[in-house]
This record gives sequence, structure tokens and C-alpha cells, in this order.
Amino acid sequence: MTAPEEVSQPPPGERLSRRKRLYYYLMTALPLYVGVAALYVLLFTDVPEDPSSAPMHLLKVLGFLVALGVTIRLGLLTYGLAKINNPQGGFGSIRDTNTIPDCQPLSYSAHQKKPHVVVLLHGFTSSPMIFDHLAKELRENGIDFHAPLIEGFGLIRHDLLFTLREEDWVRQVTELYDLLSSQYEEISVIGHSLGGLLAVYLSQLRPVKHLVVAAPAIFPDPTQRLYRRLAHSQVGARIIAWTIPFLPKLKRKGRSTPNDVLSDEAAAKYFQYPVAPVRGVFNILKLQARVDFTQARFETLDMLLGSQDLTVDGNKILEHVRGLGIPHRVHKFDDTAHNPFVDNESELAGWIVIYILNGDLEWPPKSYVKPSQTQMPPKTQAA
Repeated sequence: MTAPEEVSQPPPGERLSRRKRLYYYLMTALPLYVGVAALYVLLFTDVPEDPSSAPMHLLKVLGFLVALGVTIRLGLLTYGLAKINNPQGGFGSIRDTNTIPDCQPLSYSAHQKKPHVVVLLHGFTSSPMIFDHLAKELRENGIDFHAPLIEGFGLIRHDLLFTLREEDWVRQVTELYDLLSSQYEEISVIGHSLGGLLAVYLSQLRPVKHLVVAAPAIFPDPTQRLYRRLAHSQVGARIIAWTIPFLPKLKRKGRSTPNDVLSDEAAAKYFQYPVAPVRGVFNILKLQARVDFTQARFETLDMLLGSQDLTVDGNKILEHVRGLGIPHRVHKFDDTAHNPFVDNESELAGWIVIYILNGDLEWPPKSYVKPSQTQMPPKTQAA
């Protein structure tokens, strides 16, 4: 019996530059700066009034108290942000998760590691319940799995959706990976939509055995550049997310509900938020800009795509991956929309995943021709 190992800690982070820290302070506190300035302008601007008007005097007193409270909050907020973003002792932070390396969770297993586990990552505004058919297949084949509830979803509360950043999702899946790596020799990752996007990015940070993505939310399309730039603008994103916090999900042609599935039974069975949080959409766009398939570390890559998907353009994703010369297998479903795991061909999708995990499919695929060094396309990122 081999001695168990502790989870390896991520490399030390780098301290944020002074300029970037100042930028974070200003962007976080900017609404308060504007608010307190407006209050003081109103308080000290002469307004014609009846000297005997008690309501006007009361209004001025209340305005002064509000301005004083906002001023105190602004000062303490600036002080707190300075302390948190500039930790003592020279501690740095990990860019991908905004965490301090020495503050990472610890785990240890006294038992010998098991061979293999599968992580299942659900999609945007969805939950792990979309993997019920696949989970049944995994249980019947004796394959261990873990399907986390991605932060912000599956809850009857809205405040998390207004504060979450893409780093929170990345931190959640990397911490889960590190925990499982203390218990298993190899880890495979299966993701749908947002989960597929997170799965690819996780494989850039940690090695995975089988990487399986179903309709991943990756858009290598030039038309997305404007939205990505807007997503990187702290001021623009905050203004839009504050003005339009949620977007209604509209029912599209050929669908019985706003959910992009062909099966009426699946549309009614699986929970999803009926609206899309705009802040979350911006987070997806920012995460797309970080994805780089050339940096992904996996033994096999499989893509499951529905031919009638109205949410993700699978053809553009395939063009992007093929253009990078990355070996992959494609599994297309003719009677399926955005989610192969719940739609009309969910049983077939489950069988294919079992074949992948058991190593029953040929790798590399016959269609893959390894490019020579001179033929390698230039390194690009998904837009």
C-alpha cells in the first residue's frame, strides 16, 4: 500500500500592481463617491424657501445625516479595500481565483487513492439534476462521480447573482478538483454549456483524463468582441447590470418553453431560472476570453453537439478547435437541441459517455492528422 499524498498547493501568486489596486478601489467605491458628492452639492446649494418652513429644515437635517453616513461608509470601505487587496507579509494572489495561496483549503486521505472519478458541471441557470440519466448510467457501471451545484444557481435568493464573478466559479471547481485529487489517481470532467466552458478552463489549470464538453458556451466569433470589451469595463458592466439586472428568457420557435430543448417532458421536468442574470452573462463573456484550447491538458477530448441547438453555435466551435489542430472526437445528435443529456437522445448520450470513460473508443480518432511544426496555426484564444 502506497503512502497517501497531500494535495499539492498551487504556486505562489503575484502581488497586484499599485496601479491595479488603485483601479479596483476606485471602481468599487465610485458609486459612493458620486453619491456623496451629489448630496453635498444639494445640501450647500442655496434654494429659495420659506424661512418658517419646518419641512424644509427637516429635509436638510435628514440630508446631512445621510451624507454623513455615506461619508463614514466610504472612508471605511476605502480603508477595508486597501487592507484586503494589499495583504500583510507580502502575500500574493492567484489570478484565476483571486485567492491567497496560503489560505487554500486543506485535505488529506488516509486511504489508498481510488483509480478514477468524474466531475459533472451543469450549465448556466441550471443545476446538477440535468445529469440524472447520466448519473444512473455511471452508477450502473460502477464509476464514481461528483456533481457540484455551481455557485449562484439552484437557490431561491438573488443577491449572489449580483455579486458573483467568474473567479468564484473557477475557484469552486479548482478547489473541488484539488480535494478529489487527494482521493483519486485520475479525474475526468464532463460539462454542459457554462459547465463545458468551466471544464475547458479547468483543464488549463489542472490535468484531466477525459474532457467531455456538451454544447460548451464558447464563441470564437468576431461579433462577440464588443460584448467582451464591455464585460471587461467595470464601469460599463456595473451600470448595465444595475439598470438591467435580469433579462427574460423568451420562448423560441419550435420550443414549448424558454428552455432550449425539443422534448416537452424535459422542458417541464428540469429546473431553470426563467430569467438570465445580466451579471452572470458578463461573467461568461469574460471567462470565454480566458479559454485557450492550446493550453488545455487532457488525454482525450470529446464534444457532444445537438444539431438543433439555438443557444450555442457548434459549427463555429468545431471550426475553432480544428483550426488549432487539436485532436478531438465529435458526437452529433440530430434530434437534440442545447442539452444532449436531457433531450430526446439522452440515453444515447449516456452510452457514448460510458464508452468514452471506459476507453472503448479509438484515440486519436482516424480523422485526426497531426500537423507538422511548420503547419501549426498561430496560437489564438476563443473570442
